[in-house]
Amino acid sequence: MYKFLTIFAPLMKKLFLSGALLVFVVIHVLAAVSLEDFLNRKEVKVVRTLQNESTFEGIMELMIEQPIDHRNPDGETFAQRVYISHVDPEQPVVLITEGYDAKYYYTSEITAQLRCNQLMVEHRY
Repeated sequence: MYKFLTIFAPLMKKLFLSGALLVFVVIHVLAAVSLEDFLNRKEVKVVRTLQNESTFEGIMELMIEQPIDHRNPDGETFAQRVYISHVDPEQPVVLITEGYDAKYYYTSEITAQLRCNQLMVEHRY
C-alpha cells in the first residue's frame, strides 16, 4: 500500500493542481470576456442554440478548434465540444468535465442546488 501511495500521490497532486488551475483560468476568461465576444473568436467554429428542456434560460453547443500541440499552434487541431448552460450572467459558473458521451441536458447536482450557470467541457485525454 505504501508503494502505491508513493507512486501515485505525486501524480494525483499534479492532476488536482492542473484541474484547479484550469478552473481558475476558465472562470477568469469567462468573467473578463462577454459571451458575445467569446462566440465571435476565430477558434469557435460552430455555435448552435439547443432546445431548452431544463431550468436554464438557454443552452448553447460550441465546437472550439484546439491545437493538438499547444507549443505548435499552427499544427494539427481537433474540435472540442463545450456546452454553455446559462441562467444569469451574475450567477456563479460550475465547470463540468465530461467524457465523449456528454449530454447537453445534463445538470450537475451543485448547479441545480445553486441555480447557477454551467459550463460543460468534453475532455480530451
